[in-house]
Amino acid sequence: MFIFLEGIRNLAHAKFASAMVMLAVGTAILTGGWFFIVTIKLNNSSDFFEKAIGIEVFLQETLTGEDIAKLKSELENNPGVNSVSYISKDSAAAIFLEEVGEDIRTLTGENPLPPSFRIRLKTEILTPAKIDSVIASFSTYAGVEDIVAQRALILRLMQYRKMILLAHISIGIVIFIIAFLLITNTTRLSIMYRKKSIEVMKLVGSTKRYIRGPFIVEGFIEGFAGGIFSVAISQGFISAIQFITGVTISVPKNVLYYMIAAGCFLGIIGSNFAVRRFINIK
Repeated sequence: MFIFLEGIRNLAHAKFASAMVMLAVGTAILTGGWFFIVTIKLNNSSDFFEKAIGIEVFLQETLTGEDIAKLKSELENNPGVNSVSYISKDSAAAIFLEEVGEDIRTLTGENPLPPSFRIRLKTEILTPAKIDSVIASFSTYAGVEDIVAQRALILRLMQYRKMILLAHISIGIVIFIIAFLLITNTTRLSIMYRKKSIEVMKLVGSTKRYIRGPFIVEGFIEGFAGGIFSVAISQGFISAIQFITGVTISVPKNVLYYMIAAGCFLGIIGSNFAVRRFINIK
């Protein structure tokens, strides 16, 4: 009980510094938590990328139904292919009418659009070298007339995805370091403020745990408060977005618990580092 009460007293002696630490920890955990959430969403966005990225393989019009079925099976067995959809000449004309607003058969007197396969690639092969290799392999199949690939779009989407992840990692690391240093510095100030008391406790034979404990408690409370702050801001932000846009944002509840736990961990580690560095007990 003494250790806990002393930890609270330390916070009271450095209100402003403690508030800054709580704010920094909260910001760090908030950034880290949202980085984690965004990472999960991006890693689970395979369906979005597969739908956004398509390759059109146009077929020779002389192919029979049996030839088309055989070619479709061969394409589906390609290790880089996720799905293959057949688009007949009539379906292609219907798509043209829907997207352009004109019936191509009326414009040209016939239907010049060839049958084709719309191919979705697996997200794990979306690198420049692998994309080129897979696209090149399509041209080796019998009955393939032409290939139209959105290579630039594919690479741009994957580049944006990578940039978002790297930005979150970089920002998260910087803020975590700042929070760690603030916790360490605040604990150092508390140690300096209670320097005489610490010396007296050393002289009377107080244990390491008894001397260092209050400062660890101080760091824990700062970290816990920072974690609660980050969760409160997250919940408020989510509620505001849902209210304004009407879009439901689902965040796993365990992520919010992890944010509080991360704040406590950061507070304990930072304060423990400080007491071991600034309190010499043999």
